[in-house]
Amino acid sequence: MSEKKNDSWLSSALRGAVVLCGIAVLVSIAARLLLEVWWIVAVALAVGFGLWLLVRFIRRNDL
Repeated sequence: MSEKKNDSWLSSALRGAVVLCGIAVLVSIAARLLLEVWWIVAVALAVGFGLWLLVRFIRRNDL
């Protein structure tokens, strides 16, 4: 009886460890994707800002 209870405890602990590892992997992947997305967003904002400054400069100087 106690052996069955012990196995149940062990399997639930193992299941919990697998779930925690899965969550950690998903969080790691999400963080990595978020960093890549932020890099793309930062580049897009920099390019957009540069184009906006260029257009403003051209309009101001009537080129």
